[in-house]
Amino acid sequence: MHIRLLAAIIVTFTLFWAWHRLKKLPPKQRATLLLMWLSIAVVLSVFVAVVLGKMHWVGAIVAGLFTFGRFGFRTAMSALPLLRFWQNIKGKTNKAGKGQQHTNNDKTQNTSPPPQQQDKLGHEEALQVLGLSGQPDKATITKAHKRLIQKLHPDRGGNDYLASHINRAKDTLLKDLKTQA
Repeated sequence: MHIRLLAAIIVTFTLFWAWHRLKKLPPKQRATLLLMWLSIAVVLSVFVAVVLGKMHWVGAIVAGLFTFGRFGFRTAMSALPLLRFWQNIKGKTNKAGKGQQHTNNDKTQNTSPPPQQQDKLGHEEALQVLGLSGQPDKATITKAHKRLIQKLHPDRGGNDYLASHINRAKDTLLKDLKTQA
């Protein structure tokens, strides 16, 4: 209760100070300063919402793009040559190493990414991934998997690698459980 009251007092004081400062400025400077303050307020409120878990980080990125859209677009367009340079470094050069790029009609160019190799997890490593020990039963494995996947699923801020690693650990343990029975 005291924290909310303190926050309300700080917000009220800040708005009062900003209003008096804006009244003293000429109209052109007033518009510029108001736009800057509004941008800062949006960024701070989005940051607080992300930290408190009220907003997903993707939403924060979208809000940032809307807030700084015209500045970000100019910056992205100026960084385009760097992106092309990065693509050249990442392996878009030919195998002869002469620094020439492949053309689209080159028959030897492979445009599909190499298939990812699924590394096999050992029983002990799978237990560690799921945070289990001993000889867990199917319900315990499923419960541990569900607990982790809810935290680390790509739709909830995790990534594909961790989710697939957790799924492989569950599959390994369930397969080991079937072979034991």
